[in-house]
Amino acid sequence: MRPDGLLDLLAAPIDAVVVEGLTKDIQFDVAMRLIGTVQDFEEHHLLQVMLSDPQLEQVGVLEVPIAPRSPKPGHIPGYEINHNIGVRIDFEADQYGGYDLSFALDGYAQHRHKTTISVVEKR
Repeated sequence: MRPDGLLDLLAAPIDAVVVEGLTKDIQFDVAMRLIGTVQDFEEHHLLQVMLSDPQLEQVGVLEVPIAPRSPKPGHIPGYEINHNIGVRIDFEADQYGGYDLSFALDGYAQHRHKTTISVVEKR
């Protein structure tokens, strides 16, 4: 994410990080698009981004406040609106395997929206 809050999407999704050894600092950006009705965006919300290690122990949680949002001029009634959000994931990998990235909105887990990032050894 740029300092001015704008988000650049530069590459395809990643699902693995190849490292020469552990312990390794790993950093990547995640872009999300929240979609809902105008009424869904009338109040503040809290997005939680959770990371778990290969043993399913939680290693970090980011809390991202979502401010209310109004439809743009010309919005057609009945259509959904969206909110684009970017977060930087930065963690120290101390074991090889799958690190699960999951999400919750206002405390409710979003089970359809999770992914695993594999940390693998370079050979």
